[in-house]
Amino acid sequence: MTINMVPEEISVPLDYIFDWGNFVVEEPETHMFNKGGSTVELTTSKVYVLGDNSEKLQIYFEVAEQNIFGINGIWPIRTIEYEQSRKNIEGFQICYPLTSLSTINNPTPAEIATRHTFNMMWETTVDALKKFCEKRKKHRKVPSLTYNAYIACREDEDWSYAVKPLYDYRTTVN
Repeated sequence: MTINMVPEEISVPLDYIFDWGNFVVEEPETHMFNKGGSTVELTTSKVYVLGDNSEKLQIYFEVAEQNIFGINGIWPIRTIEYEQSRKNIEGFQICYPLTSLSTINNPTPAEIATRHTFNMMWETTVDALKKFCEKRKKHRKVPSLTYNAYIACREDEDWSYAVKPLYDYRTTVN
């Protein structure tokens, strides 16, 4: 199986072994905006994959087919609610179950591959957290709350308190 590529994008099929060494998390950047008379700081990092010619590619991963729910639109940060429309939407946030109820105790190969992809995304994020927090204070660009979470998690290596897991996987149906 091959990766589908269009200019500035890459789509990774579910059965493809992805090289996470080309996955890049850039240095954090802090953005500020006003909300209700207060200044809000938001720190983000750009994420992309390096292409064959070192071009930055936006990445899309195929996941196992599931029924989704809880679909919410995502708009640019400073967009006032009455200005939100289909013309300026940037994406969607969805609730995605890792398995169906019938496969919760015995996931399909596609569901297992999807869980592996999510685990690799999370591990890559944790690695970036460590990399950015290990810098000397004058070069550190992460917010102090992020750094404090890093310090708290470092001793016992439980990074789920610093980086929210992408899913909660139950192995039984209640």
